[in-house]
Amino acid sequence: MERSVLNALKASDVKEEDIKFLEQKFKGKFFNVEECDKELVKLGYEPIFVIDYDEDDYYEDDEYDDEYEKISQKKYFDD
Repeated sequence: MERSVLNALKASDVKEEDIKFLEQKFKGKFFNVEECDKELVKLGYEPIFVIDYDEDDYYEDDEYDDEYEKISQKKYFDD
């Protein structure tokens, strides 16, 4: 497993024994982030590598549409 993956697991407070389990599971295989996240969920952790932005309701498009108004740039370019 690559060092960046190990660092991400450690930074996400995955227990050392679970990291070793994941290393054995993916040893000699192509590392698949979706599969690793599935294993993490089975172990009781939140997914780390794949974020489903459609599932996250924090950034509702309609919520932010009213906050911005279109500003014409034309006045800055008239000479």
